[in-house]
Amino acid sequence: MGNNFELFERYDRQLTHEHLERIEEFVWCAHNGCGSGQLHDMGSYSNQMITCIKCKKQTCAFHRTIWHIGMTCEQYDQFKIFEGDDNTQIWLKKYSKKCPKCQSSIERVSGCDHMTCKRCKHEFCWQCFANYRKIQTYGLQYHMKHCSHYPFNYRSHKIPSTQRSTTCDIL
Repeated sequence: MGNNFELFERYDRQLTHEHLERIEEFVWCAHNGCGSGQLHDMGSYSNQMITCIKCKKQTCAFHRTIWHIGMTCEQYDQFKIFEGDDNTQIWLKKYSKKCPKCQSSIERVSGCDHMTCKRCKHEFCWQCFANYRKIQTYGLQYHMKHCSHYPFNYRSHKIPSTQRSTTCDIL
């Protein structure tokens, strides 16, 4: 009976962890061994330092890392750009793009252009960065005009509702 209880406890912790990961405002403490987390108002880019309620150490809510002492988030971003070696930076520039919401580097391995950022769960078009929720709700005209998914001559013909949005597996 004890073995079943331990399995249930582990399953329950995993479900709780997965649920918390889906909450955009929830931030895990970035310090090893702490394991705590808390909600943070992500609306203010200027106030991204969180003091953990358990270990009292600071985490950057925007970068989800240990607080970058003496640097604003903008300065930290610039530092990280120059920190990597030249080959890494060349590869990132050639094969990745930044999430339009949280600026995480994202690589498209295969599949369609419907992307979901693993960090902040924002859905967007790989080609034009348009918000995919709007595309799914209102149609292809919510792609940018330069995007290959934007319907040509949209005003001159009506798009059937079955073609208003594209769907695919979320990457």
